[in-house]
Amino acid sequence: MLNLLIVDDEPMFREGLIKTIDWKSLGIQIAAEAFNGVEALKALSENNIDLIITDIRMPEMDGLELIRRAGREYPDVRFIVLSAFDDFSQVKKAFQLGIVDYILKSDIQESELKEIIDRQRLEVRNRSESAKWDRTEYARKTKRLVFQQLLRNCVDRKLSLKETPELQEYFNYSEVCPVYAVTLCIHHKEYSLGKDLIIKEIQEGVQLIENLISDVIDDWTGYSDSPNIFLFHSPARELSWTDLSRRTETLRAESQESLNRKLPDLILSAGFSSVKKSSNLSRQKSEAEKACSYSFFRGIGTSIAYKHYQNSLEFPETDYDSLFRDFAATLKNRDLSKIIEFIKKYQPNPLRINGASRNVVIEQYRKYHYHLLSFYEQMGLDQEESITKVFDLFPAMEASSAPFSDLIIWLNTAVNLIYEKMSGRHSLTKQVCRYLNNNYSRDLSLTEVAEYFNVNSSYLSRVFSKEEGKGFAAYLLDLRIRKAIELLERRNLKIYEVSEQVGMMNPESFSRGFKKVTGLSPSEYVQ
Repeated sequence: MLNLLIVDDEPMFREGLIKTIDWKSLGIQIAAEAFNGVEALKALSENNIDLIITDIRMPEMDGLELIRRAGREYPDVRFIVLSAFDDFSQVKKAFQLGIVDYILKSDIQESELKEIIDRQRLEVRNRSESAKWDRTEYARKTKRLVFQQLLRNCVDRKLSLKETPELQEYFNYSEVCPVYAVTLCIHHKEYSLGKDLIIKEIQEGVQLIENLISDVIDDWTGYSDSPNIFLFHSPARELSWTDLSRRTETLRAESQESLNRKLPDLILSAGFSSVKKSSNLSRQKSEAEKACSYSFFRGIGTSIAYKHYQNSLEFPETDYDSLFRDFAATLKNRDLSKIIEFIKKYQPNPLRINGASRNVVIEQYRKYHYHLLSFYEQMGLDQEESITKVFDLFPAMEASSAPFSDLIIWLNTAVNLIYEKMSGRHSLTKQVCRYLNNNYSRDLSLTEVAEYFNVNSSYLSRVFSKEEGKGFAAYLLDLRIRKAIELLERRNLKIYEVSEQVGMMNPESFSRGFKKVTGLSPSEYVQ
């Protein structure tokens, strides 16, 4: 357990902070409280304090003087500043004195504070396990934090480059200096770990990449807001689109390699800004972030240019309150074909919409989650293990920044449970689907599969169509094109090779089928 001292001249704020956080779960115990710096120094002399959360403006002795004095007498204590004042001169002084983080009370979120405290707890523990604390390294990290805070304020337009000599020097500042931005986003592929553990591992991944950027890849700089890392690059000359694309992918690949060694369940996507000359950090960061968000639709683990985001379409505005009242009514009627028809009708085409639609689509899927779970509750089935397992996955997928393709699979799984729980899905259909999933790379026909299961082909066709909502051929084509998309996104294969691997030996038939399912030809998709 680490001992925490809370210093603030507002008793209600101290009380709220103590009651809001589950400190025990973070390995922290509240050792003392103090009204100002004077009382805090007294508490330090009477308790073994590891961590201090303090305000800046307090009577008699303010937070900066407390940090200055305590730093001399208790050099191992770490400080986090929580202040109601967004005075950057105070922020800069605090970082120069060695604080580890600075948060505005008006912007504070419980999750953010927990993340910061948890990170400091780990650092204090690691330092105590080390034979010698490297003060030079600590000073270097403090300098980096000051730089990151300056950069964040410039991006948020609280400061300009003209007001920050440190950034001017780094970016070789001039009115037309080329500055390019990249956003890296960390995804987690193991949803079964649960939301809390996923968030923790992603935060560890963010810290690992920040350290890599600082220590190894020194031509980029930036700051993080988990699960994103925002980076900036100011080369000596203007870059072409090809140069920026190559540098972005190199940055992503090196960072991914670092993640693979310690956190192999994490996947990294990247988005990069346009190649126009600009010293507008806010605009460049916005472009890179939008491009990266497009990976939600186009596939994670890749680098995406802002120009690809620009060329896509926004998801049309929809009255979701009215829409999901209709969905709730459809569920209430227990008409399975209508449920499937509804989902297909309002499911966006991932190849034709842009990253700006990501939040809209996620909200749509939250509503699916809510209404489907309510439906199972009404049926008295919500406590069944098979159902809780599926519905517990969704919060974990949100925390993982899961791609749209995985949300589609989740929704299909949740809806398929309706078949099983309401009418009892035909065991033959289950076996046929399993057989197709295991053998889609072979040249299959309805007659051959019917013979394999020793049933009449007409009977199999009728049962399969009724329970799957589509015919045998359509199901097999959808399966093969879904597998083909995975191969096109993850492997360096030619289109005819992909065609053969999914059981479609005629490339022309494959191209026609691909366009029928996706709306694009294979060559258009990979561009």
